[in-house]
Amino acid sequence: MDPVGILGLVVGVTGLVFGIYQNRSKRQIRRLSLLNAWTQYKTASAALGFLDKYYKHSDPLPPQTSDGGSAIAKMSELHKLTIRNLLHQYDDVSGRLIEQWMKEGRITEGQAYFLKENMFD
Repeated sequence: MDPVGILGLVVGVTGLVFGIYQNRSKRQIRRLSLLNAWTQYKTASAALGFLDKYYKHSDPLPPQTSDGGSAIAKMSELHKLTIRNLLHQYDDVSGRLIEQWMKEGRITEGQAYFLKENMFD
């Protein structure tokens, strides 16, 4: 085999190995990003639910304390951002996919409603 053929073979094998490495790295990053999006969504949903229950069942706050309505509004906005982030992790989001998540126990019926409402934002 001539030197040019050997060099071509080495470059080809190196390119193949690098391509396999890049593909694995991309899958790991995507998996981590998806896990992070689900964790953020679940955390924001729980925090919003807690705030909502707390302010509905507590005594009215005195005027000099922080505004509960403002806290809920800010948490609602954060919750909406986590929904958007979660939905952007998937290539093809549909009502059928959201129904599947509900059947798998990933989300509740109320959460499915919010996801469907924000699918096209």
